[in-house]
Amino acid sequence: MKSIARWFVALSLTACVPMGPEIGASEDAIVDGTLERARDEVVFLYRLDGAACTGSFISPRVVLTAHHCVAGRSGGLAPASNFRIYVGSSTRSLTAEYRVSEVRPVPNAGLSGREPNDVALLVLSSAARETPL
Repeated sequence: MKSIARWFVALSLTACVPMGPEIGASEDAIVDGTLERARDEVVFLYRLDGAACTGSFISPRVVLTAHHCVAGRSGGLAPASNFRIYVGSSTRSLTAEYRVSEVRPVPNAGLSGREPNDVALLVLSSAARETPL
């Protein structure tokens, strides 16, 4: 009976120990950080279904992005009309918006993870003012 009582006391004391911080929680703040200045050739790619990616102007009318960013929900490619290209240092200070007229995958691009090219091109409806890479 004494051994059962000892186990009960030991378990009770263990339950009284305060919990540590949650896994993944961070308590450190960024101190004296600096704002990354925007590079106009790097763009914010927004899909009207809520997905977001980045891309880069490689010519005044072409943005290079990842194939998985242009993949449709049920296979194939998302329609060009679903995309908007934005330029700016943050989503609060966008300086330009462009529409997409065409989505072009590159050969051997895909989503299985075995393809060497997770790359796609977006052709803009009009030429961008920003200087490409």
